[in-house]
Amino acid sequence: MIVDSLTCEEALDEIDSNVVSHCWAAGLVCVSGDIFKMMMTTGAELHRAPAGRVSDWHTAPRRQYVITLSGYGELEVAGGKKIAVGPGHIELVEDTTGKGHITRVTGTEERVTLQLPLTDQSGR
Repeated sequence: MIVDSLTCEEALDEIDSNVVSHCWAAGLVCVSGDIFKMMMTTGAELHRAPAGRVSDWHTAPRRQYVITLSGYGELEVAGGKKIAVGPGHIELVEDTTGKGHITRVTGTEERVTLQLPLTDQSGR
């Protein structure tokens, strides 16, 4: 499962139970622009993908946060839902089994992401 991406500013702009539940699902609590709730990670990896790259159906290598630092992309999940991502978007990627997702780099520039593998790989 890929959790819908939200920036803290988007969550604060649209405070409702749906948005707040997505923030909680991603391990983030947004309060007046501050973020709190520590999620332990095992490290950090920087990834670069050129414009136009398409990674066909694949599963995540592990539960991890993927933070887009620059560039734009699109994630397609089972059922055809597409999630646009750009600088500042944070996704909790958990689809380590099953069909997985497609990752596309959109636009004319490379997409740079920071991947933070979670220490807790159990799913909760």
